[in-house]
Amino acid sequence: LPGRFLPPLRALGYGLTILALAQPVLRLHRGGATVVVVADRSASLPSDALSRQERLIRDVQSSRRSDDRLGVVSFATGAAIEQPPREAAFGGLAVAHEPDASNLSEALYAALEAIPVADPGRILLLTDGRYTGQDPREAGGVAAARGVAIDHLLLARGTAGDLAVERVEAPREIRAGEAVLATAWIDS
Repeated sequence: LPGRFLPPLRALGYGLTILALAQPVLRLHRGGATVVVVADRSASLPSDALSRQERLIRDVQSSRRSDDRLGVVSFATGAAIEQPPREAAFGGLAVAHEPDASNLSEALYAALEAIPVADPGRILLLTDGRYTGQDPREAGGVAAARGVAIDHLLLARGTAGDLAVERVEAPREIRAGEAVLATAWIDS
């Protein structure tokens, strides 16, 4: 029926139909989130990495909400929980590690175990990205399946002035007085 209320009713009907098709979701925040900082303690990091990592962890702690929990995992050859997720202040990186390896995969799994399954969580990696052992992409897939985001802050050594001899090619045997051609591959 024609009338002055028909166009507003049609607009309301179209708007409600579009809203229903969009399937809106209202997420209510229940409790705090868990952030686990994963700190690399291997020998491949710069010399000031420990102080930078502790400063960054304290920055994360100072910017969190009152109901958020902060956990810290450190790793090198193995992973260790420095602080389980809690609202208390962080005391510093204290676990001694064997710095000859960088087991990033084990550290990611330890961080995932520290985050309760039903709670929202994030992992912050403080590392140079170099790893030994198992490929950490599998742990990243597990984190993605759980809805846990992984953020990364690169702490790498500077490469200016680095020089390395990659390989030398020369004959295995030569005779006295014979000319030799040797080739060296240098990365600088």
